[in-house]
Amino acid sequence: MGHNVIILDAEGNVAKQAADVEDLIARKVDLIAVNPYDSNAVVPVTLKAKRANIPVIAVDIPVAAEGYSITTVIANNRHLGYVNGWHLAKLANKRNVKAVVIEGYPGAICSSDRFEGFLAGFNKYQIEKFNYANLEIIFHAYGDYAFTPAYDLMKDVITRTSGNFDIVFCANDAMAIGALKAIDDSKIKGAKYIAGVDGYREMFEMIMKGKTHSTGLNSPYELGVKTAETVIKVLKGENVPSVVYTTPVLITKDNVKQYYNPNQDY
Repeated sequence: MGHNVIILDAEGNVAKQAADVEDLIARKVDLIAVNPYDSNAVVPVTLKAKRANIPVIAVDIPVAAEGYSITTVIANNRHLGYVNGWHLAKLANKRNVKAVVIEGYPGAICSSDRFEGFLAGFNKYQIEKFNYANLEIIFHAYGDYAFTPAYDLMKDVITRTSGNFDIVFCANDAMAIGALKAIDDSKIKGAKYIAGVDGYREMFEMIMKGKTHSTGLNSPYELGVKTAETVIKVLKGENVPSVVYTTPVLITKDNVKQYYNPNQDY
């Protein structure tokens, strides 16, 4: 079964992404797979696709509940947060832990799922180890999934707290690396355990050096493969589940070499 594939890049622009989807609807394509830049912003165009009887598959980021998609191909973000939280609690290994949390965007579903999973995993470990959980989040902010905002936020935290915290959880690796740079530049003492999500090459390298401590794997390659498989099933008229998850893996010093690829382009 052969199909023509049209690839459009919104370049991080919400308005362009909406226009791109409307263009595909006008072309009367058989299916639209979209990686939403904003879960809420794509709602109107997904509903237009539904009215045009064009199935929509969300990739990596879900469409908000008010919108339309027949399935979402995505990492299990809550689970990736959970295993990071468990691991950080194990590394901290004490009853009272102070944490810095840097999420992506306010209202971003993936970010909030990762944060909620982190809390659940951390609390689960502490309850099993100490019979109660005591996590004090001394700082919680949004770093736009980017290195520089996270760096600036962490510098501010360090100034205000004199580095008096134990763990750092970031909703992606770019922010975790930014937080690490701020900690290094500030030359603060004491163990600071740092975790992120995605599986950037640089994050793997920092884990191997012992400078960061874990990341939840969100493989773009596997995401692409599972999306292609799902598209083919839909076009064949087969039923697909409402969510298709990629394989959840926690990367630590114990398994990082198994996943590290020096030629990885992200």
